[in-house]
Amino acid sequence: MIRRITGFHQDEAGDWVAELSCLHNQHVRHRPPFQERAWVLDPGGRRRRIGSDIECPLCDRAELPTGISLLRVGGPWDQDTLPAGLRRRHRTAEGVWGVLEVDAGDVGLHIETTPPLDRSLGPGASQAIPPATPHQLTLDGPFRLALQFWGRPPGSDLTLPDGRVVSIRRMAPDDDDRLVEFHGRLSPETVYLRFFSAHPRLLPAEVNRFTHLDQHDRVALVAVDRQGRIQAVGRYDRLPGTDEAEVAFVVADEMQGQGLGRELLARLAPIAREEGIQRFVAETLLGNQPMLKVFRASGLAPRTHLADGVMHVTMHLDGAGDDPAPDHGQTPSRGATSEK
Repeated sequence: MIRRITGFHQDEAGDWVAELSCLHNQHVRHRPPFQERAWVLDPGGRRRRIGSDIECPLCDRAELPTGISLLRVGGPWDQDTLPAGLRRRHRTAEGVWGVLEVDAGDVGLHIETTPPLDRSLGPGASQAIPPATPHQLTLDGPFRLALQFWGRPPGSDLTLPDGRVVSIRRMAPDDDDRLVEFHGRLSPETVYLRFFSAHPRLLPAEVNRFTHLDQHDRVALVAVDRQGRIQAVGRYDRLPGTDEAEVAFVVADEMQGQGLGRELLARLAPIAREEGIQRFVAETLLGNQPMLKVFRASGLAPRTHLADGVMHVTMHLDGAGDDPAPDHGQTPSRGATSEK
């Protein structure tokens, strides 16, 4: 199965390991003449490989990665309470593994790996489901099942391809000065992509609104370096009275192109899903192709609508929107994004 490289780190022996979007790790050694990968020894070479594709045989075998955590549990459900979205072909978000557990009855599961996996699960059986992989349940007769969702929770460290390490955690009220300093380091272009206008400094009311969050309808994650400086922010804000939330990202210029936007989106999605949010909506300028690439690679089947040079994006957090083609009849709500 094809996965994306999201980062690199070195193991105890000093060999380079690629971190994949599925949360598996894969060695990418340079050992001529058997393995010619001279690029892995060069920071620039590793950086250029971020976002490139690589085969992951562990995903094709639906093997859970090590070092992941239980994010939430859905269910248990029976034939009367199973959500409609789980009855049709669907998928989890990128970076989120599913584990189907059957308590009663017989449940069939078809997973679109390479080759496809077909499982018949009885009481007490379970099956891992790789991230962003379409799958379909076959339900005959009474049943009772639950779904576990596994991934990397906010608060864990992330090693970037150049070796720098950031910690991803929730935004807190005492991040106010750090947020002002972060905004001051952004280039005019990055600020324009985020706010759609020149915005050289944050107003006190904005700083207060951005840092004081209820952690339910309004959540923000920050990537913080070893010096305690904010290097990236990802946030969502629920649209009042709906199951939709605006999502937005901004990454420091010196950190762009290293997968931080993708990582923040992958970590925000399960948080929002746990809060009953079903869709992320955003707006980004048509020229911001790197951010649009982040959305397309998210596993959330984004649907887009172009109007006046602005791309409106809707992403289904249940992964049920299997057609990622543009939907020219759709007009999502506003949101702003910036990532290179």
